[in-house]
Amino acid sequence: MSHTPTKSHKSKPAFVLRAERALNRAAAKVRADYRRQHLKVAVWGNARTGAKKREKGKTIKADAVSWLASKFGVKSGDIYASKFHVPEKSPTRSSVWWLEIPLRIIEAQSSIVVHLVCEAAPDAGEFHYLEVPVEFFRKQLSNLDMRDKDKVSLFLSAESGDLFSDQRGKGKVSFSHFQRFDSD
Repeated sequence: MSHTPTKSHKSKPAFVLRAERALNRAAAKVRADYRRQHLKVAVWGNARTGAKKREKGKTIKADAVSWLASKFGVKSGDIYASKFHVPEKSPTRSSVWWLEIPLRIIEAQSSIVVHLVCEAAPDAGEFHYLEVPVEFFRKQLSNLDMRDKDKVSLFLSAESGDLFSDQRGKGKVSFSHFQRFDSD
């Protein structure tokens, strides 16, 4: 096999280039193995509060769906979840939940209710549940913020004086009357 140098590797023979690629692949495998072994579980809360641990890569939605099923028996349907966004990391500079509901869900005649599940506090392991009739979204659509013309974008306030009111749309629509409480 003859070596045909390329512009970027004029002085390196082909066997050296193959060896470098093999070393790069081996280094990448070592890094991936290390991440799998040492970073598999990220702390989610702490031992003092008894908060759970979330596996690395597991989404807030997976936790929210599991919580919703255990507390309210809701295991399927149109479920949307949001983590608790602290003011420092929030686009509105206040505590909020950000949820996006596809317009097709709101417009579908088969849709009856949308389940909104909001993390109660950062890494708390508990959630707030809002069971919102799709008809409410249809009636309030002009007061809500649309993103990319196909999604309703909600920034629900997590501040105690304005809990569950939309901060982004022009109508400041309140969703607080849709909050459900479990019987525990």
